[in-house]
Amino acid sequence: MSKLLLKDQPLLVLPALAVKVGVNGALFLQQLHYWLEKSVNVQDGYTWVYNTNQQ
Repeated sequence: MSKLLLKDQPLLVLPALAVKVGVNGALFLQQLHYWLEKSVNVQDGYTWVYNTNQQ
């Protein structure tokens, strides 16, 4: 869809993941994965994100 129509970024869902955990679960896990990949917050070998559920 054209960005001229919508100002929001699209959320993509992996169909196989959505079948396993549901659409909402898949969206949550994919967003978590995205933020973990971008995060520079590492403590004791674990990567952290500090986003709220609404973000």
